[in-house]
Amino acid sequence: MLIGLEQTRRELRPGSYEWSGGASTFLRVGPGEGAFHFERVTVGVVLAPLRSHHAAYGNDRRRALPLLPGQGWVFPAGFEGWCRWDEPNDFLNVEIDDDLLMGAGMPAPSFVPRSGTIDALVTQLAISLHAAGNAAPRLYRDALAVALAAQLTRLAGQPAGDPPAAEPRILRALDYIEAHLTDDITLDELAAVAVMSRFHFARAFRDAVGVPPHAFVVSRRIERAKDLLRSTRLPIAEVAWRVGYSNPAKFAAQFRKLVGKRPGAWRGH
Repeated sequence: MLIGLEQTRRELRPGSYEWSGGASTFLRVGPGEGAFHFERVTVGVVLAPLRSHHAAYGNDRRRALPLLPGQGWVFPAGFEGWCRWDEPNDFLNVEIDDDLLMGAGMPAPSFVPRSGTIDALVTQLAISLHAAGNAAPRLYRDALAVALAAQLTRLAGQPAGDPPAAEPRILRALDYIEAHLTDDITLDELAAVAVMSRFHFARAFRDAVGVPPHAFVVSRRIERAKDLLRSTRLPIAEVAWRVGYSNPAKFAAQFRKLVGKRPGAWRGH
């Protein structure tokens, strides 16, 4: 996570700015889902945890892709997909015109899409560009935009190759978690699904997702419980059982710890 990112989230102004060579938009929204299509090369940065984030890019199947503050996406022009998130989402999108990128040396605004952890300098430049707003001197905003285009051009020129070896294996583990949330999932099971030793898996999972496997499983159970509380009138004990808790009191305590309210109070609210 970038230093000062939480303060940045509080200080950024929601809304959109047009500048020479592109535009930026910062939004604070509630849970939602939908298809997206970006006409221009777009850098996205999330500024609040999105552990429930699911996405499908192009014709890919939908899968869990949790995002932490400072992570996001870099998508080429014309890119489309679908995403869903179940908690409030504070995110920034910065769109860059083709002319600016080609002026920086990018032969064409087309490259392999990136999501999750993105280049730290790209993230910082995108945030700074929006934070400058329309009140900053034009020369300052132009300098940030040129620097952002140059860094994106440098990244686009790097051989994409295959995803890191751990990434598809971690994704298999995430899919397994989603399919077995009601089970007593063990670290050994997840490591076996990922075809790693338990020690390598624990490190790789935390590096990719941002939290240890146990914490992620708990957060996903609570998010699924919120879906059931929101969409059904099932008794709390039944909701607890459906998300893997045989002890309703333990479920209620965990729910309150993560959400701030007990399940019944959250449903009533």
